[in-house]
Amino acid sequence: IAAVASASAPAWVCDLTLEAAQQALSDPAKAVRLAAIQILAQLDPATTRAPLLEALRDSSARVRDSARQVLENMGSDAVNELETLLDTENSRAREAAIVALLHLSTERYHAQADAEIHDALRQAYRNLALIDALSPLDLPSAALAAHTLNDQNQALLAHIFRVLAALHGEQTVAVIRHNLRATDARARANAIEALETMTSPATARLVAPLSSGADDANAREMIALAQADGKPPAEGRHPPELDQLATDPTAALETLLTGQSAWLKAVALYLVGELAQPGMALLDAPRIISRNRREEVVTSALDSPDPLVAETARHVARRLGLLSEEVSTMNEATLSTIEKIIFLKEVPIFNEMTVTQIRTLAGIAAEVNFADDDVIFHEGDPGDTLYVIISGRVGIEHEAERGTGSVARLATLESRQYFGEMSIFDRSPRSASAIAIGPTLLLSIGREPLLALVEGDPGLALELIRVLGQRLREANEQLARKTKTAPRKLQKLYDQLM
Repeated sequence: IAAVASASAPAWVCDLTLEAAQQALSDPAKAVRLAAIQILAQLDPATTRAPLLEALRDSSARVRDSARQVLENMGSDAVNELETLLDTENSRAREAAIVALLHLSTERYHAQADAEIHDALRQAYRNLALIDALSPLDLPSAALAAHTLNDQNQALLAHIFRVLAALHGEQTVAVIRHNLRATDARARANAIEALETMTSPATARLVAPLSSGADDANAREMIALAQADGKPPAEGRHPPELDQLATDPTAALETLLTGQSAWLKAVALYLVGELAQPGMALLDAPRIISRNRREEVVTSALDSPDPLVAETARHVARRLGLLSEEVSTMNEATLSTIEKIIFLKEVPIFNEMTVTQIRTLAGIAAEVNFADDDVIFHEGDPGDTLYVIISGRVGIEHEAERGTGSVARLATLESRQYFGEMSIFDRSPRSASAIAIGPTLLLSIGREPLLALVEGDPGLALELIRVLGQRLREANEQLARKTKTAPRKLQKLYDQLM
């Protein structure tokens, strides 16, 4: 970088560096993409604006922020290119562009900032309406859709505060956002009052409940608030379909099936399959989606250009008998990708992860079948795989004395429990053996792909640390329960004698 940044660097060195940095922007590792942006920051701005603008579409908020900051440092030279992104359909690029433009010229883009905040609020309350409509279905795919929409709302809320920070200063807005989540009522009231002075009373009343961790339990009340208070300048009020979405599962399902998000469409397709299963009469499934409409949406999605949508459509079509027997048995795994994600989200150690993080984990999770009494791994084997039980049971055993055939059963694990996580990071030998009890289906997550994901997503690393900490606490509690107790004075005397 130092050589390239110097004025005497040959042109061919700059060209090669630019080419390498552009290629690195598509690297799967976030750290590599961040390094590429720092390299681009040292090159001629005239040649780097295009790749930096493309980096504003990156899936990582950190990468987008880094690219945005470099573009901001270019000053007025980057304004024209940033303005072209204000009308783009890519929400990530548009959101990054408006924040950059606000930093460069607050007054000029103030109206655009107001519209951006109202658009984000409109989408957030629309998501709440969808969550409220899907909640009576009480099905795994409906819960997965709700988790996705909640994650989207957190991203929308973060964008609102980034816009406000560009208008009013990061430190001031950070304090307001912190106090909106406070348990002290006075602190929250002061934060709302400060927010009103920055925006408007109506906008503040809509932002506050989203910030305080409100969930779908009071979604109906929040939606009513949006109907009464929300006044986006483009329409004069929040969209009239909020009332319908909040009370009509059919309208909510159709919204997901026909929306722009391929991921939510795949989840909705799986929900269509769940609604067609026996036992759905209590939910009045035929009213939610008719048989003809169900077959129409599934068959039309079979040729989707999105791989996940097409895979989910094939899975649902096979379950509904819409494919020939020959086609339905070709190259189909036991679990579809959506089923893996639903399953992992229901595992207690993973349930606090975002849907995006669970999707990442599911992408590297492989199905492994074991017959009764099969050894999954032996005590002393290298530890390189984490396992999650889908069905069946697993015995965790310690050989009492080598060669005697006697074992001590340490634990018997069942569906949605996990094992093998303690040695996956340091490859330490397995401390016990794992044996299948009856036919058993597992999801295996290998060490190398898991570490590659962790390197690219620090947030995932933090979640895994939380998982390991939870398991250590469980082990300590179990040890405490099995350890004989003694009076403290006796224990102190023993310590002095040792």
